[in-house]
Amino acid sequence: RGCQLVHRGIICRESQPSACKKEAFCSGESQDCPSSSPQPDGSPCIDRGNCRGGDCVPFCESLNLHSCLCDREEDACKRCCRPTQNSTCKPIEPTEILRDGTPCIHGYCEMVYFV
Repeated sequence: RGCQLVHRGIICRESQPSACKKEAFCSGESQDCPSSSPQPDGSPCIDRGNCRGGDCVPFCESLNLHSCLCDREEDACKRCCRPTQNSTCKPIEPTEILRDGTPCIHGYCEMVYFV
């Protein structure tokens, strides 16, 4: 009752850079918010990944490697990748410590240690 469509160009959905989506704008002709356009390829997204074709490609995969969890205790909270699914998982160079709350083989990383 008494509802009206908002004007064209009003933001109806905020951007979601971590999900590789731009903000969406009202058309002024429909009650539905249009689909969000993708962020440009190469834009940063979740956990140091990069956007590609509107999807977030994980960090290791963006380097044509495979994501993995290092199984050595001293490497448990380091970012690790491997060249193939069956190769050894190793920390990337330069060493990068995972943020607190990131899963590791011992549970979760916290202040560079696992809990």
